Amino acid sequence: MLIAGGAICIVYVLMNGQIVCTFDKTLSKMFIKRDSWFGDSVIEAKLREILGVDIDVVRVNRSNSYNVVIKLESEEDIYLSAGPMFTADSAEKTFEAIANFLQLESTI
Repeated sequence: MLIAGGAICIVYVLMNGQIVCTFDKTLSKMFIKRDSWFGDSVIEAKLREILGVDIDVVRVNRSNSYNVVIKLESEEDIYLSAGPMFTADSAEKTFEAIANFLQLESTI
């Protein structure tokens, strides 16, 4: 059981690798670059398309994991990480930083 749990944690870390999220008001764009062992990806969106920021909660047994979600006009959700990797505190701090920088409201 512990080996399976550890393997799942390792896969999440490898899937996420390093995540760099850039909000550029000069270019009026948002970039999320994910560098991982499974490949690199870049997600791009215009700042004016961002409707809000949210926190997605995933409950497994008695434990919660969190992910920060960016809501777009196109009804597309952009998750910062490939899986729920944030603690409650880090998700809240990330949420607040993004919302304050872009002067957005929660979509809850």
